[in-house]
Amino acid sequence: MDASESISVIGLGYVGLPVALAFSSITEVVAYDTNSARINELKAGKDHTGCLTQTLPSQLLLTNDPKALRTATFHIICVPTPIDKDNQPDLSFLESAAHTLGPMLHSGDTVVVESTVYPGVTEDIIVPILESHSGLKMGSSLRVGYSPERLSPSDTLHLFENTVKLVGANDYQTAELIAEKYRQVVLAGVHMVPSIKVAEAAKLLENTQRDVNIALVNEMAMLFHALEIDSHEVIEAAKTKWNFHPYEPGLVGGHCIGVDPYYMSAIAQRHGLNPDLVLSARSRNESMGEYVAQKTIDILSDENIPAKAANVGVFGLSFKENCPDIRNTKVVGLIQSLEAKGVKTYVADPIVNKPEFEATYNIKVLDLEQLPRLHAIVIAVAHDTFVHCSPTEYLAHLQHPNLLIDVKGHLDRDRFSDAGVRLWRL
Repeated sequence: MDASESISVIGLGYVGLPVALAFSSITEVVAYDTNSARINELKAGKDHTGCLTQTLPSQLLLTNDPKALRTATFHIICVPTPIDKDNQPDLSFLESAAHTLGPMLHSGDTVVVESTVYPGVTEDIIVPILESHSGLKMGSSLRVGYSPERLSPSDTLHLFENTVKLVGANDYQTAELIAEKYRQVVLAGVHMVPSIKVAEAAKLLENTQRDVNIALVNEMAMLFHALEIDSHEVIEAAKTKWNFHPYEPGLVGGHCIGVDPYYMSAIAQRHGLNPDLVLSARSRNESMGEYVAQKTIDILSDENIPAKAANVGVFGLSFKENCPDIRNTKVVGLIQSLEAKGVKTYVADPIVNKPEFEATYNIKVLDLEQLPRLHAIVIAVAHDTFVHCSPTEYLAHLQHPNLLIDVKGHLDRDRFSDAGVRLWRL
C-alpha cells in the first residue's frame, strides 16, 4: 500500500495499541497519542499495558504530532470513554479526539469510532465535530462508521485478530469499505450490522449483560453464605445443566463492565425509561467490596480480634487478574471499607505501577517483604502470582487466626485447610 492508503489509530492504550500493531503488519500506520510519555515509552520498546510483545514494526509511526494524521485516509479512534464522579458518561476524551482529527481530514476519508458509547453518540456528537472542523459532510465527502472494541486486558486467548469484528455504518458502501479493511487483519471475520446505532447498542448490551449476570451470582453468593452453603460448590453443581451459564462472584470494576451499564442507563433515562434491573445490578456489584470487608471483620471478631486491633493485608489492586490496569478498580472501596471500621490495612501488588496507584488513590503500596504479620489476607485480585502461592508461603505472612479471604475462590480449600489456614471464599 502507498502512503495515500495508510491508516491512523488515535489513542494507544489497551485497545488502540493492538489495533495499530495489527494493521502495521499490512500497511503504514500513524499511531497517535497525546501523551508524549506514552509515545516515548513505546519508542523505547516498553509498554506498561503488556500489549507490546514484539519488536516495533517498521511501518508503525509513533507520534504525538496531530499533523501526522493528514498522511492517513482511514482513521480509527480508540480513546477511553469513562464515567464522571456522578456516574455519568464522560465523552471528553472522544470529543477531544474528534476536535484533533477534524482539521486533518481530506475529502473521501473514513473515520471509525471504536470507543464504547451509547447509541447516538457517533452521529449526534462526533460527526458534527468532524464536519465543523473539516468542512466535509458524512455520506458524501466523509465516511463514518462504528466498530466497537471487544478486547479484554490480559486476556491472551481472545485477541484483536481472533475476535469477530462488528461493523456498522449508515450506508452499505461505507460499511463494506470498513469491513474490508478489518477483514485484512481480523482472521475471525467481520459481522456487518445495518447501522451505527445497532453497533453502538450491541457493545453496551454485551457488557451490561455480563454485569447483570455477575450481580445475580454475587447476590446468590451472599444468600448461600447466610445459609452456610459454599457458593462455588453450588455453581459447580449448576454447571452440569446444559443451559446454565457460569459466572464467578467477585468485585466488578474496570473501564468496561463497571462503566458501560451507566452509559446504557443514561440514554435510557433520557428517553423516559427507568432501567431498574441494570442499576440494581450495578448497585449490587458496587456493594461487594463493603460485603467482603464486613465478612473479614466478622470472622476476625469471632476469633476475638476486634477491627481496631486487626492487621489485614489486601493482595491485588488492579481491576482484574494478571493486568496492571487500575482504572475503576473496586479493590479501593474494599480497602476504604476496612479502614473506615478501624482496620489497619497493608496493600501489595507486584503487577501494578506503584507510583501511579499511590498518586491516583492516595494509598501506600508495599512490597511483600515489607509486610508485618497479618491477622488476615484478602486476595482481592487472583493474579497468578497469588494463586500459585503455597499455604506455607501465605502462613509466613500470617498470625492467628491465619485467615485467608479468597474473593474469587481460586485456591484449593482442602489443601489450605489441611495446612492450618482458615480459608473463606466469596
